[in-house]
Amino acid sequence: MHHGNGTQDFTVLDPDLFYASTHVGYGFYPGSGHKEEEEGREGRLVNVPFREGEGSSQRFRQAWEKEIFPTLKAFEPELILMSMGFDAAREDPLGEMELEAKDYWWLTRGVMEVAREGGKEGEGEGEGRKCKVLSVLEGGYHLGALGLCGVAHVKALLGLPFDEGAGEETGVEEEPLEALHLLPPVVDREEEELLERMAGVSLDGGKERG
Repeated sequence: MHHGNGTQDFTVLDPDLFYASTHVGYGFYPGSGHKEEEEGREGRLVNVPFREGEGSSQRFRQAWEKEIFPTLKAFEPELILMSMGFDAAREDPLGEMELEAKDYWWLTRGVMEVAREGGKEGEGEGEGRKCKVLSVLEGGYHLGALGLCGVAHVKALLGLPFDEGAGEETGVEEEPLEALHLLPPVVDREEEELLERMAGVSLDGGKERG
C-alpha cells in the first residue's frame, strides 16, 4: 500500500542499488513514489503509483510485466530484497489495491525467475549466474488475508504451485520451479519437511488437501 520512501533514498547514496515499488500514491501516505522521482536514476528506480480504489490484479500484474520486471532483469541483480506488504490484499481494511493471494504467488514466482537469470556470470568452471532472494514481512491488518497471502508467498519461494489449477489461472506451467537454496530455518525443522507441509496447504480457506 505505502511507498518505501526510506528504502528509495538509498538509491541516492549508492548507484549500485535498484528499487521498484507498486503502491497507492497521489497524496496517499507518505506522499512519495512519483514517476518524476526516477529522473537521474533511470534503469535502477521504477515507481508505479496507483490512485486509491484503482488497484486490481490486472493493473498490478501489468505494472510488473511491462515496467518493473524488464528493468530489473536488465539491472542483473545479485541480491533481491522483497518488502512483502500484505495490506494491499482485497480484504485488508486499508487495502485499495484489491490484490488476491494468487497475485502474491504470481509476483513472488516472477521474482524467483528473475533471480535465476540475474547476477553476474561466474568466472569459475560450472559457475552460472548467482542471485539470492530475501523476503521481509511488512504490512497486513486482516489476519485471514495475511495468512492466505503469506502462505501463497512462501509457496512461490519454495517453488510450489499456487493451488490445484494454478497453471490455468496464471498462464504458467503447473510444474513447480526448483526451489533456490533457503536460509537456515528459524525453527527446528528440516527443509524437506517444510516443503511437504507447504505442499499440503490449500489456499481455498486454509484446509489441507488429502
